[in-house]
Amino acid sequence: MMRRGFGLALWFIGLLIVILPTQAQEQRIVAGVWSQPEVIGDGWWNQITVDRSGQAHVTWYGDKEFDDSLYYTTRTTDGIWSSPNDIIYIPARGVTVRNAIVATTDGMLHSVYRAQGSHYYSRAYSTEAYKATSWSQPFQIDTEAYYADITATSDDVLHIVFGELLGDTTKVEVNPELAECFKCSEVLYRRSTDGGDTWSTAVNLSQTPNASEKMDIFQGPTGRLFITWDEGHDTFMSRGDYQDVRLIYSDDEGLSWSDTIIFDGGQPNIIPIQIASTELNDGAMLVVWRDYLSNSIFYQISSDDGETWTEPELIPGILARDIVDTPYDDYDLVTDILGIAHLFVAGRTRLDFGTEAGLYHIEFRQGQWRQPQLIYQGPAENLSRPEWPKAVIGPQNDIHLSWFVRFEEVNPDTLLPGLAVYYSHRSPTMPDASFVAFNPTETPPTQAAFVAELESTSTPYPTVEPLDRNFKTSTSDLYVIRILLGGLLAVVVFCVIVVILTGFRLRRP
Repeated sequence: MMRRGFGLALWFIGLLIVILPTQAQEQRIVAGVWSQPEVIGDGWWNQITVDRSGQAHVTWYGDKEFDDSLYYTTRTTDGIWSSPNDIIYIPARGVTVRNAIVATTDGMLHSVYRAQGSHYYSRAYSTEAYKATSWSQPFQIDTEAYYADITATSDDVLHIVFGELLGDTTKVEVNPELAECFKCSEVLYRRSTDGGDTWSTAVNLSQTPNASEKMDIFQGPTGRLFITWDEGHDTFMSRGDYQDVRLIYSDDEGLSWSDTIIFDGGQPNIIPIQIASTELNDGAMLVVWRDYLSNSIFYQISSDDGETWTEPELIPGILARDIVDTPYDDYDLVTDILGIAHLFVAGRTRLDFGTEAGLYHIEFRQGQWRQPQLIYQGPAENLSRPEWPKAVIGPQNDIHLSWFVRFEEVNPDTLLPGLAVYYSHRSPTMPDASFVAFNPTETPPTQAAFVAELESTSTPYPTVEPLDRNFKTSTSDLYVIRILLGGLLAVVVFCVIVVILTGFRLRRP
């Protein structure tokens, strides 16, 4: 009888070892639920940020009475949206208002946007950002440019990267059209340590005769600053040929930069374009790019500061949209608080041209890509096509995602094909995490006393060899380990109770 009871206890132990940790892991790690996609405005080239109080802020390029404007709306933590409002008016028509936005810990919103061919910087306090009069007087960042991005590091230092149209000038005086990529963009960088009051002199980080564009800048979990871009073809100038994708990083907040890391696909019949990158919690670098020729999407990982990389591997179950259909598109790749990487791609799950492209979310955790999860797929009757996904992680490990959709229905106000900005929210996987108030400041500034052309605070590229930080790749998750240990402890306690009760029953007269 005792053996039977002991055997039953062992059976329960085995069952709990399999079930308990798995269930606990699912509760903590599996992605939350995505909300129904909703239209938040008419326009395109959206950008999104979230402040430390959990409030999301979205900007995009929209039209107002046949002129261009930068539009803005915000979402409270209760899911309530403000009315979209044009916060910055651009007195021109057809000048694409590329833009980016970021929040700092003092509650300020910082925006860089394109107006009449140049980029400008402006800021506003988040609670007043819906009013055009709250935004500071623009400061001109560059003279002639297209793409731009902005980020703020954890100590509120601002970093702007932009593609200024410089190009190959070696043959300009003789015959400009013979230059390899005359007036093509190069990657330039500026920083501000005083909340945007003053900015460093622009530093050219690419310095190639080819086009360098679609630049992104972000800070990883370790504090390292990254910049990525596509090399070879300038879509705005329609010059050059697709060549490769590139990455550089800084360990001193932009004062110096690593050597350029080039991803060329490793084979002559593969041409990487459309790079996205993130840093994992253990310091490993993850990059994703698509092949220009095959529409396949690849990824590579480095655990030694970019000195060596894994061979390009296919991300299973997903295909990119054709480059002819979407030459200006971009992917986004972010790492959440738990260390899970999230990729957002507009594409298809199979080679079926009868199916409209959808917007997909793909998780990378414990060294594996999960199945693509469909977030949005428009109706086929108006050829709705999602594009330009931009994501940000919230304080409770929720995800705020925006993108825009092109559709064939003509807008009666502009007589142009329809454009709509969408939003979806993934519910928190750490709902117990508390929101953090803004750092106290004096009266929030609304007009900046800008100072241009300061002495450079950046060292000209190239500067230093990549630092030897000896990161090691790890696919384990600390939460999984803790949950497993907790489950095993519960099993041990259960086993002891079963054995005691079984023995007690056997000794009863």
